[in-house]
Amino acid sequence: MINLQPFPRVLRIEPASQCNLSCLHCPTGTVDMDRGIMSNNTFKNILKNIEENIAYIKVVVLYHGGEPLLNKNFFQYVSSIKKLNPEIFIKTVSNGMALTESTVKKIINSEIDAIEFSLDGLSAEESQYIRVKSKSSKVIRNVKNLIQEKLRNNIQKPTISIATTQFIKRSDIGKIPAQVPIPDWLLSEFGDEVAYKPEFAMRWPHMGDISNFELVETVGNLKNYCDNVISTITVRADGTVVPCCFDLTSKLNMGNVNSDSLSDIWNGEGYKKLRKSINERTPYSICSNCAIIAPPVYLIPTWTHEIKLSS
Repeated sequence: MINLQPFPRVLRIEPASQCNLSCLHCPTGTVDMDRGIMSNNTFKNILKNIEENIAYIKVVVLYHGGEPLLNKNFFQYVSSIKKLNPEIFIKTVSNGMALTESTVKKIINSEIDAIEFSLDGLSAEESQYIRVKSKSSKVIRNVKNLIQEKLRNNIQKPTISIATTQFIKRSDIGKIPAQVPIPDWLLSEFGDEVAYKPEFAMRWPHMGDISNFELVETVGNLKNYCDNVISTITVRADGTVVPCCFDLTSKLNMGNVNSDSLSDIWNGEGYKKLRKSINERTPYSICSNCAIIAPPVYLIPTWTHEIKLSS
């Protein structure tokens, strides 16, 4: 009898692998590769797979490596998924630069459950420096517009969060705090109108150019369990299926939704070998560089100059 892995409860869909930023700490900004917008045909194939696995899927994340709002069909994706099952929780992540007045209204009128925006560092100046091509004042203004539109319409959804990447200092090594502090500048801007998701910057499994950072390794044992290969499946903009949110450069190609069903891919040889390698503590190289199963490697900025906002 074949022992099949139950279909995962979380499906990640990448509306766009393109991004309008080139962040210093993100593979999307540091690794040169082909990037695009998901086609209607690819999404139709995904939607068919959602319908076939509707009893299992509880969460859909409309985000992976690019800026999802660059896809003009984004809100149609939300609507189509909710039509299959209105109980599916849908969230997305945006850098906030494409959050126009028109897009804000579309968010308010959509059925999306949660949206997360990214602002990093200890100041608006540092965030803008790290998040190349961004403008902190514009992102802040856009997010506040969304908050105000929610209040005007007296609605609870979507919940709004600020994800913020912070950087440890060399003096922190050996005494890294268990809880990442929320920077004062974000609290000053948004107060309790949003939720906060702070984290320390760590090396991605495939990082690209790291000349802006010093790598600081930590000591620990390799784990033999990763929930990502049990509970989530990710479809990139071109239909490529990768194991998790940490593979932003398609290093582990499990198949393609345009040629195979997600169920067949999920229980295919690629996934079986991947799970076995993790279980036996002989992971693929990209997994051995991932903080989920390996000791984290932190990024310490090498810039020492004063950061100022551009005019």
